[in-house]
Amino acid sequence: MITIYYQPNKSRRRETAFFNHLIKYFPHAEIVSSAPSVTDDYPDRYVDSQQLVEQLERDVLLPERKRRNCIEVLKSSRQLLRPSSRITVDVIIEEDGTRSYWEFHEQQHRRLTITRNPKLYSSDGSFIEVPRYLQRLVFDVWRVQNLRPFTIVWYDWFKAHMDSFDPRLNDGFSEFYIQGKFNFGSFCQLV
Repeated sequence: MITIYYQPNKSRRRETAFFNHLIKYFPHAEIVSSAPSVTDDYPDRYVDSQQLVEQLERDVLLPERKRRNCIEVLKSSRQLLRPSSRITVDVIIEEDGTRSYWEFHEQQHRRLTITRNPKLYSSDGSFIEVPRYLQRLVFDVWRVQNLRPFTIVWYDWFKAHMDSFDPRLNDGFSEFYIQGKFNFGSFCQLV
């Protein structure tokens, strides 16, 4: 028995197309319409801000000005950070009690867009207000570091390969991206 957890959002057409592709691949799956939270599975995991600074300093693919801004904010915090008390993924596919975590990444994950100022939480219980793109980056790095099995599918790769994409469940980390573009496996040195 396969169960797919996904919270539809009508304004995200590309994500909906990706989800519909998953449904075609798993036609007998039970679909549960809810925002899949992973926080209860990983309650005390944080991102090391100093390690994230080092990753950002090595990166050459993220937008320069926003990357530098992230480095400044992170250097001033020097803490273990968590994006929020509730961390979600786009899709969870559960088969025989084993969960696979899936993220469909649109361009804002690569361009560091969106400018609202949310908070990041530290391991000591305090928080710092940061640009939304930094919070999104910490969310993404947290997921890559902590979730297994975990798969990221980038919107541009999916557009180019959707007719041949075979969304198999795996045991580790997988990322489908266009060579030469930013990807989290390389950013976090997993590939």
